[in-house]
Amino acid sequence: MIIFNNKNREHLSSKKVVFLHIPKNAGMAFIRSFHPINESHNNSFPKKSEINIAIVRNPEKRLQSIFAHLWERTHIEKNAGDLKNFKTLHDLAEAYYDKSNPLHKKALDLLSWTREKFRNAVYTNLQCGEAHCVHWAPQNYYVLGHGSKVDYLLKFENLDSDIGKLKELGIINPKENMIMFNK
Repeated sequence: MIIFNNKNREHLSSKKVVFLHIPKNAGMAFIRSFHPINESHNNSFPKKSEINIAIVRNPEKRLQSIFAHLWERTHIEKNAGDLKNFKTLHDLAEAYYDKSNPLHKKALDLLSWTREKFRNAVYTNLQCGEAHCVHWAPQNYYVLGHGSKVDYLLKFENLDSDIGKLKELGIINPKENMIMFNK
């Protein structure tokens, strides 16, 4: 179900449509399919002068997707180091919950976020593997607390339906179709 934060859409016609790219929520597919103005992960926050669109996802499924993505970048592409000590998501979860696990501190660092840690990560434009990869940050940090609201919040699990509603409203091109790139 799409969530609308602006009841009066008349003022939206003069604003540019901007997609707020929350990592591992079908962002690349949305960008490649509909070509909105795109903000990088490190600048994906709602702004009052824009029509803000974001996609949120079931947190458990998103965590699985983040793990798979960063595991591949760590072990195959060798361009990230977040998961060099974790072979499976289960290993990461065990280390997170077991204080006696030698990797407990690393797991806590990856998965425990505060607003301050998030701001530091995005404002210093850290890349995954350097310190605090923003892929791990909770979704709500991208859409809340920036002095503006997301106008259209789509759910990954209902993406086809939600995109259909954006098309009906004329927010995105009704002739374009969503093409999923990553699963």
